[in-house]
Formats: sequence, structure tokens, C-alpha cells
Amino acid sequence: QVNFLMERGGTWPISVISGLVEPYLDIKSPFVLDGLPKHPHEAEWLRDYLVQNRRTCAGLVITAAQETIQMRLQLEERAYRPETPEQTQDRIDVYNRNIKTTLALLEPVMPQVLFVENEVTSVQDTIKLIAERCG
Repeated sequence: QVNFLMERGGTWPISVISGLVEPYLDIKSPFVLDGLPKHPHEAEWLRDYLVQNRRTCAGLVITAAQETIQMRLQLEERAYRPETPEQTQDRIDVYNRNIKTTLALLEPVMPQVLFVENEVTSVQDTIKLIAERCG
């Protein structure tokens, strides 16, 4: 089912997301949810889960220049399915709308949000930048 959803794109049912994520939310060690929540309904589910289990989280938002995001999305999409520049721009617009709503929904359980401007090109550079900002 996950392969089908990945190929199809779009939003995923909460039942699939919770099945994939809940085992990791139950551990006591820190963890990173990369790309989740992406949509407001996912943020609502995560907020409700954290409230029910009396947990909080910190948020990390990595930002980049519009041109950088467009370039990265177009490179990524070439590997999976071709997109027009208009489709790529639409994905960016949806993300920009969703991130504000998502952060607002998670505010009760996410007392700290770190915004990092990311113009670096490697995962290692990104981790180093985050470590510097977090101390």
C-alpha cells in the first residue's frame, strides 16, 4: 500500500501514517520525523497523539530560497515522474500554505521551533548547521 501511495502522490490516509509512525512516537529517545507532518490533517493527528500521551516536541523548519527549492524539486521529480514548472510551483505554494497552518496546529505541543536557512548541499552540512544553532 505504501508503494502505491508513494507513486500516486498526494495526501496519505491517517491510518497509514499512524501505522508507520506510532511505533517511533512511543520510544523515549529523541527522534526526527522528516517530512511529517506535511499536511494540516497530519498535524492534527500528531497534535492529538502527543496531547493524549502527554508529550511535546520541538520543530525544525529548514528554509531555502525559492529558486533552490524549485531546482531541487525538479531534479527529484525527474527521477520519479516529470513535472512542469507550473506543477512544481503549485507544490511550493501548497507547502507554503500548509506550513503556517501546521505550525499553528502544533503550537500547543511544540513550544520550540527552530528555523534554519539552508543553502548547503549535503546532509552533513545541514546537520552541522542545526547543531550550531541548537548548541
